[in-house]
Parts: sequence; C-alpha cells; structure tokens
Amino acid sequence: MKIGILTFHAPCNFGANLQAYASTCLFRKLGHDVVVFNFIRETETTYKKVIPPIQWEAHNIFVNHNLPLTRPLYNLDELKAEILAQGTEMVLIGADAVWRAPHSERDMAFYAPWLLDKSFSHVRVASLSAAHMGNGYADVSAKNKEIIRQSLEKFSLISVRDEWTREKINLEIMGSDRVKIVNPDPVVLLSDFLAEHKVSFPEHIEAGNYIVMTLPLNWLNRHSKKRQSWLKSFKQLVNEAGYQLVELPLPEGASGAQFDYSVPFPLSPKDWFAWLRGARAFCGLRFHSLVSCISAGTPFFSIDVYGHSSRFYTAMSRLGFYRIARARDHRSKIRNLLAGSGFENYRVHAEIESIPAKTVFDLLMASKPEEILRFRDQLRSIFTETAEQIVK
Repeated sequence: MKIGILTFHAPCNFGANLQAYASTCLFRKLGHDVVVFNFIRETETTYKKVIPPIQWEAHNIFVNHNLPLTRPLYNLDELKAEILAQGTEMVLIGADAVWRAPHSERDMAFYAPWLLDKSFSHVRVASLSAAHMGNGYADVSAKNKEIIRQSLEKFSLISVRDEWTREKINLEIMGSDRVKIVNPDPVVLLSDFLAEHKVSFPEHIEAGNYIVMTLPLNWLNRHSKKRQSWLKSFKQLVNEAGYQLVELPLPEGASGAQFDYSVPFPLSPKDWFAWLRGARAFCGLRFHSLVSCISAGTPFFSIDVYGHSSRFYTAMSRLGFYRIARARDHRSKIRNLLAGSGFENYRVHAEIESIPAKTVFDLLMASKPEEILRFRDQLRSIFTETAEQIVK
C-alpha cells in the first residue's frame, strides 16, 4: 500500500523528528511504500529563531537524509494535490500533537478536511497516536468544529496518544464516544530501528558509567541558590556512586549549570537517542526523552512541564502536597503515559528542586531496567497491533 504520513516531522525537536522516523520504519517493515508529506507549518520559522544555527542544521540534515520526503508543501491545496500525485492509498495523520485547536488552514489540514471532497473518496485516512495540546476547542468556530467532526467521521480508524485527547475530541468535537483507541507514541519502537547506531563518547565517558540530565535553558535564572544547591547535592551523589553527570541539552541550548560533561552541538536525533540509551539513568525534561528511555530500558525521572502549570499547582507542589496537586492533572501527557505502569511517582512537575536530590537519586538507582522493558513491551505490543489494524 502507498502510505503518506502527515505529522510534525520537521521542527528542531528531537522527539518530533524521531517519531516520524519510527513510524516510517515500522510501516516499511510491514511491507508498505511510505512517504512523509513535507508539509511546512507556520511555526517552523519560530523554531528556527530560537535554535542555534549549528543545531538547526543537524535537525535539517536528519530530516532530509532519513525521511522519504515529498516536495515542500505550503498550503492545503498543495497538500491535496500531492496526495493525489503520489497515488496515496492511505494518509496517516500523527503521531504527536497534531490536533491542536486550529487557527489557520494549515492547522485544519491535520483533520483531513479533503475527506469531504468526493475526489478523495478512494483515499483512506487514519490517525496514528494523534494528540491534542492545549485547553480544548472552546475558541474554535462552530463552522470549523463541524468540518472537523464530519471529517473525523470518515476516518477508517482513529487512535489518539492519551486520554486527554480522547476526552477533548469526544466531548467537544464529536459529541459521542467515537474515539476509543488510546495508542502509545511510535518512539517506543526506536530501540529496534536504532539498535546498530553507535555514538562516539569522549575518552572519560562510556556506556553505563554516566547519568544524563536535561534541564531548561537558563535554568539557574530562577531560584538560583536553591537550584544550585539541589544540583550540587545530586551531582555529589552521582559522583560518589562512581558515575559522571552529563548534560544532554535541549535544541535551544544548554542550561548553564555545572556538569561533568555537556554534550556539544551539533547533536543529531540518532545520537541524542544513543546518549539516552547508554545512560545508567536519566533525569530531565520532555516527553520523548521519557519515551526514548522506556524504549531503551533506561531508568528515568521526569521533570514534567505539561498539563496544569498554574501558580496554585506549583505552590501545592512546593508545600509538599505534590500528589494532591497532580491528582487532577489529567492534561499531562507524561501522567497519561505512566498511569497504571507502576512508574507514576517517577515524575515531578517542573520544580525538580522541590523533591530532595537523594530521593530522586535513590529512585533512579532502585529502578530496574527489566521492569522498564516489560512496560516497553506492553506499549510496543499495543502500538504494533493498532498499526496492523490501520493497514488491514
């Protein structure tokens, strides 16, 4: 089957690039001819403005060398024309947060409005772990909501990445229980497709002898004394246990904090994954960092910046009422991912310094890779079953 993937494949973002890569690899493995629609969103220029040029180029090289891209497509009409020109039999929308509240024609494209055009009656559409990021669809016009509803009714299969997305689509768009399948992110499969990829470590670093962290850009600008104290304590625990503390920077840049080693730019998405795979443990930001660790069996502790970020929740966390504050945090994609896994407490909302460094370190050291791999295998089984169902 000729499959066209429509997703956020091109941002200067390790997870976005790798989820598109994992989906491409899987459907090729299943015997299909795959292209990735090189649909250029308005926000791509925003990403470029905040990323150092040398790192922007690393993402650009990865996308162009590892994804089977179509020609660049800049609007819905060009996308529709390319779907037909490619002889596409199925369009897969997702994974990632492609179902944001639409504010432009390009945003609407991810809901496949061409399905309302009889010219596309022969092209099937399904969603692959699509996700909603935001507060819902309250500010979307009634006209666009109806277009989305009618389009989604024509999908051959809908899978979403989390319960929050399922709830928002069903309640605010469909008015029914149309969306039933909650499917993992494709990055959970990466350990299969990057098994042979190796990264060159510096002389004093080797696989298994370092703990990796990812912290926000300019992390020390707020609460600097408390954060410096927390990191000093954590680093001391890491070093006393015989490990190096390594920073794996965000695409925007390093945190400015002191580590034993900071991985330099340019950093390819494949090397980024290899650093996570080779670590004794990971503590840090971002959803796809966590999914990559699960894929590789790397112990993790997540700094969860998703979901509710109001002052109330932050204050509750700092006062020690973290579990109470997060109990209602059903918007967090990390909370959704870990629910029922046994790893629910391996995260903190934004303020890592609100939890004692020793508590985090002890959790990481006590975490067993085989338990993470069992969780990985459950997610992988669900994902593969859904993928096979989509292309029946």
